[in-house]
Amino acid sequence: MFDFLAGASDVTKSLFLMVVGVLGTHATLLLFFIMIKVLLKVFTRNADGSTNAEQ
Repeated sequence: MFDFLAGASDVTKSLFLMVVGVLGTHATLLLFFIMIKVLLKVFTRNADGSTNAEQ
């Protein structure tokens, strides 16, 4: 799968590693964003003071 990196220059290897790192960082941030949105949706307070999780 990564055979093209075996004979690549150091600059190409470092750019590939940088892109993978940036994509991994953004994927992690997106996962946290989705988790926060879901938890806010589940545990919001209603007008009577109860949460959606209690219903």
